[in-house]
Amino acid sequence: MSEDQEWSRSAILAGHSLVYEPRAAVRHSHNYTMVAAFRRFFDSGVSSERAYMADNAESGKVLRRRALAYGRGELRWLWQTHQRAWIPYAAIYEAAKMAGLIAGINHQRLPIAVKRRFSALPASVGGQGDRGATR
Repeated sequence: MSEDQEWSRSAILAGHSLVYEPRAAVRHSHNYTMVAAFRRFFDSGVSSERAYMADNAESGKVLRRRALAYGRGELRWLWQTHQRAWIPYAAIYEAAKMAGLIAGINHQRLPIAVKRRFSALPASVGGQGDRGATR
């Protein structure tokens, strides 16, 4: 689970509320290569499967819809800001992220060697927390 998801989960469990503030300014950027983005989203997929998708088919549908909406929004922004030369790269980059996410969500079907290759944190794969791992 990513740190922001873990923090929000902890806050909710402690009795606090999360509030959407549309005027809040947030800058959050990562300069990932295609491979690094795939790996990051593979790990996010593993985390999401363990945290909230394992027993809830609806969560997967929501996640896919939100991921597709995000990708479309990115492409729309590039079009509207006349940065259209970046559209092919952005489409491939978003596809790499989605592929990593889907592979991570389905990590239980993968051999540990593949999981280690796909993960940004290969040393953490295959330990006690890797339930259902293929050995």
